[in-house]
Amino acid sequence: MSSIPDAAQASPFTEGVEDTLRRALAALSDKAKQENLEEPQQQLLGKLINLGERISDVRDGAAKTSLAEQFDRAASLVSEKEPNMLVVQELFEELQVRYNWQRSLAMRLMWDLGQGKPIVPAIVGTLVAALIVLGVATTIFICWDYLQLEETVQRRDLGILLFAAVTGSIVSQYQALFSPPASFYDPGTIYTRSILKVVIAVVFALAVLAVLMTGVVDVAGLSLSNTGETGQRGPAVMFLIGFLSGFSEKFAPGIFEKLPS
Repeated sequence: MSSIPDAAQASPFTEGVEDTLRRALAALSDKAKQENLEEPQQQLLGKLINLGERISDVRDGAAKTSLAEQFDRAASLVSEKEPNMLVVQELFEELQVRYNWQRSLAMRLMWDLGQGKPIVPAIVGTLVAALIVLGVATTIFICWDYLQLEETVQRRDLGILLFAAVTGSIVSQYQALFSPPASFYDPGTIYTRSILKVVIAVVFALAVLAVLMTGVVDVAGLSLSNTGETGQRGPAVMFLIGFLSGFSEKFAPGIFEKLPS
């Protein structure tokens, strides 16, 4: 769990926001002038001072107040006789992310709608990824005859595979997203990972299908090759392959490891 102090524990905000920022910046500047600081500490103080100056330009009053309170907390920690620079580093990173949220209208809107919860950016990212997959699938189906895929796999089976891969990736990422500890979320990262998780799941599902159809790898007696009498295809098999490719991080790599070198 993160050791970052809660912003609510900041010193009482009895002065104006600008006064708080000026006081915090002055404290950091005084600390930076000390000659006994190591180079990493000097660099961290420089980054904090730069961030504080940028916080001064935030126009949203509520956001600026919240950032200023947490920045004041960071300055207070740094001003201690023996500051814990690891905690200060984590606090700086959180401040940096929160500042970036305020600069990004889309990220801020998603965060405000979700009231600080990861569900909104995750849903938006998943929807974007689903649209990407839908576009790719539509293109494949339009070019089906030209690509001569009918002899390789049926449209129904491919559709089930793609749907299952998307479903498996969604279940996996939402299960991880809401598993404790979850003290701090970066909406931009959640949004990006939600997209990549679905796209990678689809790529893995198609790759696993191709490997199994060659008959080179046999998984628990399952073969999708066109030759012989052991070929096993159908909605259930396709759904299983797609879902496991999206849900399990070890399923697809495990299949690839069995390929002859």
